[in-house]
Amino acid sequence: MPVEVTQVGAGLYFVVGPRTNWCLIREDSEVTLVDAAWPKDYERVVESLSQIGSNPADVEAVVLTHAHPDHIGIAERFRAEHGATVLTHRAEVGHATGDYHQRVAIVDLLVRLWRPSVVAFVVTPIARGGMRPTAVSSVEPFDDSRLDVPGHLVPIPTPGHTSGHCSFHLPDHGAVITGDALVNHNLLTNRAGPRLMPRVFSHDWEQAAASLEQLAVLDATLLLPGHGAVLRMAAADAVREARQRLSDGSWWDR
Repeated sequence: MPVEVTQVGAGLYFVVGPRTNWCLIREDSEVTLVDAAWPKDYERVVESLSQIGSNPADVEAVVLTHAHPDHIGIAERFRAEHGATVLTHRAEVGHATGDYHQRVAIVDLLVRLWRPSVVAFVVTPIARGGMRPTAVSSVEPFDDSRLDVPGHLVPIPTPGHTSGHCSFHLPDHGAVITGDALVNHNLLTNRAGPRLMPRVFSHDWEQAAASLEQLAVLDATLLLPGHGAVLRMAAADAVREARQRLSDGSWWDR
């Protein structure tokens, strides 16, 4: 599956890979990679860089929304081989370094395998190395201050999906990288639309729902989710739709 790279702003690129997304932010020749695909997606990330005229040596920083296997992916390889700094919110550092794990339990997926769309989803983590993700050896923590990396992202803590999940506001672009705090695709049903990740993927479902408020107040009309297509709508409207799905959705949409 080739990657799909879309320029959504000056120096800002949204990349769709196999059941996960990442972003590239370029300033002059330097690049920030936001999220790092699956562990076996190194060549795909390199391809996405090539499409914007960059290469792995240009990546100054790998910034993670959180440390699930489909987001931490090749972060350690970029750190070890290309000297990139890996950054996570302070509350997510232990997750990124492998001190603990907050992942979906295999049994929770097994009991759902009667649904074909779940079978299709399960194949991807196995094929892309998600069952044995590589922890990052050295992580630079951040709190809430604007990051000193290309793109100068503003951290917006949105815990719940994981304890230290963090979204990123890009005020100059009117954009927010939401990671898995707000997505546009249900991985278990293939339904589109602004929503939380299914409950089974969340470390703290109630906290994940509460964190939507951190996104609703942002001045942003471009939402770049960890799963699904770009959302070109006000952040407050996207959150309103997500909350409506929480109220009206079936078990599968929760």
